Amino acid sequence: MKVGRIALPQLRELVIISGGVDRAAFDAIVSAPWPNLERLNLQLGDELAFEIADLAPILDGTTFPKLVHLGLGNTTRGDEVCAAIAASRIAPRLESIDMSLSTMGDAGAAALAAGRFPKLAELDITKCFVSEAGIAALAKLGKLVGETEQEDDEGDPENRYISGRE
Repeated sequence: MKVGRIALPQLRELVIISGGVDRAAFDAIVSAPWPNLERLNLQLGDELAFEIADLAPILDGTTFPKLVHLGLGNTTRGDEVCAAIAASRIAPRLESIDMSLSTMGDAGAAALAAGRFPKLAELDITKCFVSEAGIAALAKLGKLVGETEQEDDEGDPENRYISGRE
């Protein structure tokens, strides 16, 4: 998927469903001047080589100051992304998180469960690799846990895969 410079200052919601966001598209999205963006759902895919630090423009709360829904699913780095979200400056204002189709497992569930999400109303972990123990940890958030159709990695993270591929 290719995306050029995007100038939509009134944009409130962006959903990108892709099996592979390229680096230029990712950079264009995380650096776009969208002061009114409330909902960002970006399926990262398995072709994007990124560092967790590359998510900083989203997670630090300054690039998208009104963001209340964050979807960073369909990634092979699900547990790491969960930990970054839980430790982020935007965590306290998030009302919903979508990690669906990713390799998120119990480590990601534990990271989210340990985070501070006073406004969280929905967490989508559809087709992730979270066990019953991980689901129990997420339930301790006291918030609605979204669809919970889990994949089985047979206890081995190397058996995980993203569910949305091109």
